[in-house]
Amino acid sequence: MIRIGFIRHGLTEWNKQKRIQGLRDTDLSAEGRATMEGLRPPPQLAEAIWYTSPLARARQTADAMELEDYTPDPRLTEMDWAHWEGRTVAHLREENPDGMRANEQKGIHFRPPGGESPEEVQARILDFARNREAPGPYGVVTHKGVIRAAVALALNWDMTEPEPVKLKWTAAHILRLTDDHVLEVEELNIPLSPRVDA
Repeated sequence: MIRIGFIRHGLTEWNKQKRIQGLRDTDLSAEGRATMEGLRPPPQLAEAIWYTSPLARARQTADAMELEDYTPDPRLTEMDWAHWEGRTVAHLREENPDGMRANEQKGIHFRPPGGESPEEVQARILDFARNREAPGPYGVVTHKGVIRAAVALALNWDMTEPEPVKLKWTAAHILRLTDDHVLEVEELNIPLSPRVDA
């Protein structure tokens, strides 16, 4: 049994503007950095071995939370939105309502033009999980799209219907990989711990 806890990176200016970031290497905003400096992983991940997305906003979050000896791993990178990066979903829906609706109705097979589907993100996550050599726990600092895809896989949710569990993006989410290599939910929406200065 492999246990993996997921934490989303802190706020960026593009998050505030609701712009799609994807592979764009945006930095944490001052607000995002300050928020994450005041937080630490929950007790369930106190002894975790840490990995991050290689993108700056995830690494900056790990630094702000004082996570030591983390390893960037490209399998934890955000979903590739290709030509839609920098745009907003609202504008894309306004620009091409029928095409966007048809694409979104594909669920895990949704794909931005030239980009990546949630199903392909799930394959990356599963590959990461299956290549752990010890039970962990492991912790990863990653992105909303990656966490949604991982939880969808664990819940067998194809993303064509509303999400069965409302995920809190300032919380940790722990999944486990069974001995049969099946991803399952252990605990979702675990509050992050406040920083306690010595």
